[in-house]
This record gives sequence, C-alpha cells and structure tokens, in this order.
Amino acid sequence: MSTAGGPPPAEDHHQRQLQVTHGAGEVVLAGDIDWSTLPQLREALRSVEADLEAGLVIDLQQVRSLQSDGVAELYQQAERLPLTLVVTEGSPVATVIDISALEQVAAVELRPPPGPTAPPSQIT
Repeated sequence: MSTAGGPPPAEDHHQRQLQVTHGAGEVVLAGDIDWSTLPQLREALRSVEADLEAGLVIDLQQVRSLQSDGVAELYQQAERLPLTLVVTEGSPVATVIDISALEQVAAVELRPPPGPTAPPSQIT
C-alpha cells in the first residue's frame, strides 16, 4: 500500500546504533551491541587510554541489548586488562552478564534503575 507521498520507508531491522562516549579509563555505551556494532565497540575500547593497573570501566546502563558477539568482546577485554562493568540492576543486559558468567572475569557494579521523577512540592 502506498501513500500520497510514495511508499512507506522500509524498516531496516539490521541497522543498529551504538553511541560511544569515552574518557581516560572509561567508556559509556548506549544502544545495541551485536555483530553489526561490534567494529564500533572494538574501536571504542581500544582507543581508550587506560592505566593497566586501574583498568577500564565500561558503563552499559544505556545499552538496550547485549548479544553474544559483545559478550565475547568483553571477555577478550577482561583478558587484556582489569575490567569493571556498570549495569542497571534487573535490566536485560544484567541478565546476559549473569547468564554468561562475565562476573567471573570482570567486576560488575549493579546500579538501581532510575526512579520516577517526583513532581515538585507544592507549598501552601
């Protein structure tokens, strides 16, 4: 079925996005980690200048999905240097980390999920 402006745009379920923010010894990731974003993940992790003794902190709190390719890359990083993974408690990513036993090779910091924003107080 087409619309007046032409056919609807096709959805590309294979195109995933991974946003990366990093500084010395820390990488913050947002989006999806799978085979299609693996090159981005590898580049981000290798570009961070981490003190090998202090290790690398990878913040996964904004990651929506973590597929097996990403898990394998995290295992490789943990072999290279001390690794700390920051994840939201009860999230799908925390479940994957638990099932894949990443806590055996990396420190895992569970953070509580963000709470609802409280409405401003009314003073009468």
